[in-house]
Amino acid sequence: LRLRQWDEVLEVGKTLIGRFGPGITWDSANMYGAGIALENTGNLIRELGIQDTSEVINKPGWVIVDPPPGIPIDKFEPGLWRGLTKTIRYAQTRTQMRESIDQGLQVLGPGINAPLCSAHDFHKLGRMVAQTPDLFLGDRLLSSDVNTLMYEQLLPALADKRSEGAIKGVGLGMMDWRLMREIILRSGVIDYVMLANEFTILRHDSELLDFIEWLRENGIGLIAAAPYNAAWIFGATEKIDGFTDPN
Repeated sequence: LRLRQWDEVLEVGKTLIGRFGPGITWDSANMYGAGIALENTGNLIRELGIQDTSEVINKPGWVIVDPPPGIPIDKFEPGLWRGLTKTIRYAQTRTQMRESIDQGLQVLGPGINAPLCSAHDFHKLGRMVAQTPDLFLGDRLLSSDVNTLMYEQLLPALADKRSEGAIKGVGLGMMDWRLMREIILRSGVIDYVMLANEFTILRHDSELLDFIEWLRENGIGLIAAAPYNAAWIFGATEKIDGFTDPN
């Protein structure tokens, strides 16, 4: 859904349905294009007429906001999205995380089933605070204690939404399985994980397989995302996570 004409996007959707049937689960996030990807996903599902058979998993954590003065609208992903009218800020409070969840459901539009929410990219929080602190500006700067943010603000907001019936499952969407296990054990609220770029054609080491078995034993669902290492295997990117030679 990035930098494509709509007829191309629609053709991709038809191809997916032709290959896998109409019961497709789609993944998106508030962060992607400050809501553009979510909006396009909702529009695509409605145009294909598969609202009754499709689900969307959203990854909240980012709040969609008007761009503040002096900060480029595409600060987080320069040059990647066209048609941007909003930017993003990382949620810093329980209230802001609830807002992020609500925004995702709203931007998808009517008739879209979105029962699962995956807390987004917790493995990057410390690095993002250090490198791009202006992404965290709001009433205050983000606390340097990332654990406080995760365990006292963001994850409780997701659990609240599940208790209220707004969503059915709380997950983690990230690329660090060791941190995933720590969060599962410490928080006690995780129903499933979306493990990206870790359990793939290139990566399936014994420690990771042990973790996957641990998930099964503890009743935690697993979604293996980006099994082709974010399309790096097909030459779509020059390198990813230490792999530099496509051969």
